[in-house]
Amino acid sequence: MRIYWSSKKGLLLSITFENEVAVTVDGMRFRFWESISIKTAIDNISTLELGAPFDSSDPNITEVFKPFTYKPIATTINDDAYFTGTISPVMPQIEPSKSIVSVGAYSLPGVLNEVTVSGDNIPLELSGLNLHEIADHLCTPFEFIIDARVEPGAVFPKVAMRPNDKILPFLAKLSKQRAQVISNTAEGALLFWEAVESGSPVAKLVQGESPLVDISPTFKPGQYYSEITGLKATRVRSKNSAKFKLENPVLSNVTRPYTFELTDTDDADLETVVTAKMGRMLADSVKYTATIATWRDPQGALWEPNTLITVEAPDAMIYKPYTFLIQGVTLNKTANSEQAFLTLVLPGSFSSADPGGMPWDD
Repeated sequence: MRIYWSSKKGLLLSITFENEVAVTVDGMRFRFWESISIKTAIDNISTLELGAPFDSSDPNITEVFKPFTYKPIATTINDDAYFTGTISPVMPQIEPSKSIVSVGAYSLPGVLNEVTVSGDNIPLELSGLNLHEIADHLCTPFEFIIDARVEPGAVFPKVAMRPNDKILPFLAKLSKQRAQVISNTAEGALLFWEAVESGSPVAKLVQGESPLVDISPTFKPGQYYSEITGLKATRVRSKNSAKFKLENPVLSNVTRPYTFELTDTDDADLETVVTAKMGRMLADSVKYTATIATWRDPQGALWEPNTLITVEAPDAMIYKPYTFLIQGVTLNKTANSEQAFLTLVLPGSFSSADPGGMPWDD
């Protein structure tokens, strides 16, 4: 595959990258897939979708894709680990000319999105543990490790899980109160980390220049606020509350307040919690999706979440070069094509909550 990167207008840099994708199911190389899509994100568990011919007369195929067997699946790109997970679900599809099977998978920690703690452990209350200790306690029954790349933050005086609480959403709620995000590694570890705030962008994308195919925004003004206030009762049944208010640094002369009550956190963490809430508001209210004709940046590295990228696309209301945070990456491949889709959010969306300006500012 030959990709042309424009280092400046009128100057083309020719780079050739070959992306050999290998899929292994239950320890055996599976070569008969026709399409693959792998999604990674700074704040979500990675997922994979695989399309393959389905021959019901072939016992090898029927065994590999037997429903409800939760077989292990792994993907490498040029022999480097990229995805390690579990198959779920499997959906056969009959078309006029052929039969195919659509295979879904999630990274190993993705099981936490679907399960609760065992009924043997209910009711569950944990006291005096930090975020990573709570995660270690809840994840002990599962076959993956925890990769914590940040400090755990303050302990939680007491947290309680209801019987129907799924484990990952419960951990995600707690992680937001410690300004951390949860994802996974290529090897299938549960990952705790923070968003980058500074550094060199991995690339510059320019409207009308390769490899940018197109870019479009999604705005949610109904979820955008001028200020966010967090309240925490100082003691049970008390009318007095600790309070912290943070104003939107990029919205002025408009009144749109939002107030919420905090749980499972110390008063001392109010500022951290409200700042994280503001950052996620920014991430949810302004997103751009860029379609790229290559899986790799100018340095030859695969696109990765939690990196910075500069974009200039006036028709998408990015009137001058603006540096975004890459929130998510989707790599799509068929026999005849390769594309990447980058989800871009404002810098500071998962950290400082101050993007320093908007893409459409003068």
